Amino acid sequence: MKIMGEILKRLVFYTVLIVSWPYALFIERNRIRIKRHTVFFDNLPEEFSGFTLLVFADLHHGSLTPLRWVDRVIRRANSAGADMIVCLGDYVKSRGSEIPAVWPLLLKLEAPEGVLMVLGNHDHQAGAALSLKHLEESGRSIRHASIIVRKGAAKIAVAGAGDNWSERSGIDAALKGLPDDMFRVVLAHNPDTADEERAARVDLYICGHTHGGQFILPFLDNSFLIPVRNRNYTRGFRKNGKGETIFIATGLGWSVLPFRFNCPPELSLVEIRRKA
Repeated sequence: MKIMGEILKRLVFYTVLIVSWPYALFIERNRIRIKRHTVFFDNLPEEFSGFTLLVFADLHHGSLTPLRWVDRVIRRANSAGADMIVCLGDYVKSRGSEIPAVWPLLLKLEAPEGVLMVLGNHDHQAGAALSLKHLEESGRSIRHASIIVRKGAAKIAVAGAGDNWSERSGIDAALKGLPDDMFRVVLAHNPDTADEERAARVDLYICGHTHGGQFILPFLDNSFLIPVRNRNYTRGFRKNGKGETIFIATGLGWSVLPFRFNCPPELSLVEIRRKA
């Protein structure tokens, strides 16, 4: 019975996909939105209440995602008014030639508190050495490292994890030496990173990779499409087994099929606030 239900669910999904593909391909896939998401923390310094991070995830430059579209997205990101822009990887689709083409445009991203970047699995698959070279030369790499952001006497830490599929996460090493009570944000391409064994405490993970489901039917569970071990990690705010907060961005591009349905491309503006 369970197997029949699964077959029926997939049959319904692919039937709707076939019927709706013109809209999903030509219209919604190109409707880039900026959406604000707010999350509250007890231990966030008051000076950082209202601090905003624009999440730039899963661009996937390549087929049907040309450089002119990338340039449009970057201009939207720069105009969003975020304090910081965090880039979560998968900047390219699948080819090594896409890497040197997209990075000059990525360097146009700018925000008052800086732009921080990690890599995703597609960056590694297209060319790990070349992707790492461009990341390090950008001066914006937070991979396996952390920085301190200051507002007056208040401080928070932002750290970066490895891709999870292609390399180790390295969270303990990235957060090493930070005060135990310091508020900590970790950028991780894959939300499964939040379930890895580690000693370090994390307050907020900011992740991508899932595309938010990419093709969503309101009455149908589409988690079978999402390339994660933890099927709860689809999009929006989630909690891991330690009670830590995870934000999973809907992202910008596409994977496998060039469709988005009920899940438009998104530049997520994450606002962190101190709980009153």
